Amino acid sequence: MPFTNPYEHLVGDRDLVGIFVETLDAIPAAVRGWSSAQFSRTYEQGKWPAHRILLHILHVEMIDGVRLRMARSDPRYVVQAFDPEAWMASESLTDGPAIVSAWTGLRAINLTLWREVQGEAWDRPFQHPACGDMTLRNLAQIWSGHDLHHLAQLRQIAARPV
Repeated sequence: MPFTNPYEHLVGDRDLVGIFVETLDAIPAAVRGWSSAQFSRTYEQGKWPAHRILLHILHVEMIDGVRLRMARSDPRYVVQAFDPEAWMASESLTDGPAIVSAWTGLRAINLTLWREVQGEAWDRPFQHPACGDMTLRNLAQIWSGHDLHHLAQLRQIAARPV
């Protein structure tokens, strides 16, 4: 099955490492100074509140960080799929500032690895059970687009009257 990026409309031809740098600053800035009540708000009825959005992007940062490391080091790497909804259902962490802090530290470390990817390494292949044949470039496209998608939601929450 050919690779498709559901966030292509957000990423386009942008520099992928540049998006990771941008969101490293923009996500914490979007929620800086928020109260517990603000972290409990959502951008739309029935959708995750901010603290759950942040927990989800932390989960993705952890999982995709492992995928990045595995794809860089194992030429036969096959992704282990995970169910984000199941992860969310089994975790009750609501401390927005703690989640942002953990995400920020992990993002900084993962960003160092992304900056090391050069030239043909971007096209290093691996397998994903749901997405088929992928490359490091494809992983970065999905991951960075995912960040932009959820950043927009956090900004919607921030823009809502308190």
